[in-house]
Amino acid sequence: MTQNTSAKTSDEIYIKTNKNNGLTLKSAAVEITPSQLSLSGITEVDAYKEIDGIEMGVLDDGTAFLGQRGLAAFCDLENNGALSILSKEWEEERDTTTKERLIFIRNYLYDKGYKQNSLFIELKKNNTIIYAYPDIVCMAILEYYAFETKEPKERAKKNFRLLARNSFREFIYQAVGYNPEERELNRWKYFLDRIDANYDNPPSGYFSIFQEMVKYTHFLIKNRFTVNDKTIPDLSVGKFWGTYWTDNKLNAKFGERVPYMHNYPNYYPQSSSNPQHPWAYPNESLAEFRKWLENTYFVSKFPNYLKEKAKKEQISVQTKEKILMALNNMIDIENKTKLLPSKDK
Repeated sequence: MTQNTSAKTSDEIYIKTNKNNGLTLKSAAVEITPSQLSLSGITEVDAYKEIDGIEMGVLDDGTAFLGQRGLAAFCDLENNGALSILSKEWEEERDTTTKERLIFIRNYLYDKGYKQNSLFIELKKNNTIIYAYPDIVCMAILEYYAFETKEPKERAKKNFRLLARNSFREFIYQAVGYNPEERELNRWKYFLDRIDANYDNPPSGYFSIFQEMVKYTHFLIKNRFTVNDKTIPDLSVGKFWGTYWTDNKLNAKFGERVPYMHNYPNYYPQSSSNPQHPWAYPNESLAEFRKWLENTYFVSKFPNYLKEKAKKEQISVQTKEKILMALNNMIDIENKTKLLPSKDK
């Protein structure tokens, strides 16, 4: 990338996102706190945009990032080579180095609690690998090239001051059109609206799979699993429980299951065939269902469900592993049951 391209890009983005919040250089530097810096398990992209070749976006915890090309442009570097070398040096020699650049960046990041083994997160977006440098790393590198290198970059100085005025995070949020409050509400909208549409179903004396899955669906959303019209965990549970019910002739033991009316919110594609008629099961079988759910479904069926979601790139493999680990801990505490370990990566 040439110097002229990077200058044009940063100017254009400045025009689109300029908003002065009264932040000083110092306040911008301390705005990103250590509690926001853990990169473990962060592999989902909540928002992403490419502006004139500059990749930028927001991770699933709200962390803003620049792709390697974007960061190189902001620092007024002609290509990504310097950042690639720096990133490798960080991994191999940051605690033993005598190199001025690495010492400055290490001290900057260590002082703010950043001690990750990598300066970037490798993400996959639309079959393309993105080297995403989180906000605090970007500011450390940008400050070095703006003020600390032997030949400071004027473009880097301008961009550092721009980001200090607006804050890096707000700058990226505006550039990619990301609203954290709206995003958080939308994460829960599909689930909560579906609860609201079915609060008085099924009939008295029976339970529904949807009702019984509320606890676990809530757990999945809290762990960054997207639940919407394409991802409906209770459908998977209902399918396997229905087979188990039939194969084991549980109607003879607990009584007959009955169909009930279940409605999807009107923005779900499934709403076109409302009301749905899934099965409701006798309350007498509730203990049997819960035992099966935690000892059978979550152990032998649910990992494959997540695996398929990862295969379709609806979640990452790392998110799948994180969910299984968290669920394993929850079930282990409550019922002393272990999930089968995941084998695929």
